[in-house]
Amino acid sequence: METLEDRFRRGMEVRTRIGGGTLASSVPLTNEMVPDLHRIAAEMLFGSIWSRPALDVKRREMCTLSVLTALERENQLRAHVSGSLNQGLTAEEIIEVFVHAGLYVGVPAAFNAVELASGVFDSRGIHHEALRAHDGTQDPDFLYRQGMARRAELLGQDGLADPDGDFPTEAERAFHRLRVEYLWGSIWSRPVLDKESRFTCSLAALAALGHERQLAVHVRGALHSGLSREQVVEVLVHTAFYAGFPVAGTAIEVANGVFSEG
Repeated sequence: METLEDRFRRGMEVRTRIGGGTLASSVPLTNEMVPDLHRIAAEMLFGSIWSRPALDVKRREMCTLSVLTALERENQLRAHVSGSLNQGLTAEEIIEVFVHAGLYVGVPAAFNAVELASGVFDSRGIHHEALRAHDGTQDPDFLYRQGMARRAELLGQDGLADPDGDFPTEAERAFHRLRVEYLWGSIWSRPVLDKESRFTCSLAALAALGHERQLAVHVRGALHSGLSREQVVEVLVHTAFYAGFPVAGTAIEVANGVFSEG
């Protein structure tokens, strides 16, 4: 039977791998002040959640980066940018996680995350080549059509609903048009991250911020796009330590509601 000591030892091994061979803490001054919380983190987060097989370590880092960006946890985000590099994510992939997060958690949070990551890259001598995938010469109607097609491809039935339906104000109509153009036509059409990775990031960010309606749409889209129920729930379980058990529990309830639809 597994013991807490088994979990702790496994957790310390995982922490060491993420840290690139070291056990550096993102908040070192707390080690002596709250040793029990550090022990629980080693057992529960690294020894249990991070060790579960349903998501590989790269996807878990993408989940973590997305949640920490959404919640603007700078110390931990800095540590996990470095950890992501240690686990094989490229600088381009890390930056693309932040670009993807921008329209879900707010562009200022994404800019802050990119600036923080740039400091980590510099400290490790890593050069990041800027990606320019957005074509500013495109006609907005082209971007809109591209967004509608990508939305339908990724979301299935949810993506077929008319986003330009009957809205009470012109401002709301314009907002929905912009969302199709820039979220689906631009962000979701970018290279570097595949659709499974983008759904992983979206689910984690939406769960962390408690956006239940949008989370349900993205759970359906994730299933439609090839993620299994187990993988969807694993993303939500992964958020528990970073965003809180109530947040993760509510997100799992939303996912179960979608699963019950058939």
